[in-house]
Amino acid sequence: MAVLTYSSRGVSCRCQDRKIWSTGEHVNGAPKLGFLAWKIDKKNYIAIPLMSDGKEGPPLYLRELFQQFFGGIEIARNHARKPRKL
Repeated sequence: MAVLTYSSRGVSCRCQDRKIWSTGEHVNGAPKLGFLAWKIDKKNYIAIPLMSDGKEGPPLYLRELFQQFFGGIEIARNHARKPRKL
């Protein structure tokens, strides 16, 4: 599980005691970009990452994924309801 840590120096993320990134770090003189949170568009099933530089990352379009998932559940449910021959 990833854990976000907030301090006066910025935000850092650790996973299993290993530092993944920190907003205070620099790569080639520029601040290192990091993920902060998700902006959720419930109506359209879109998740947009909010980055440490204040910009939005590329959106994840999740409607088809949920349709496939719930379609699979319906198929399994119908299969379970069918009478079985002994």
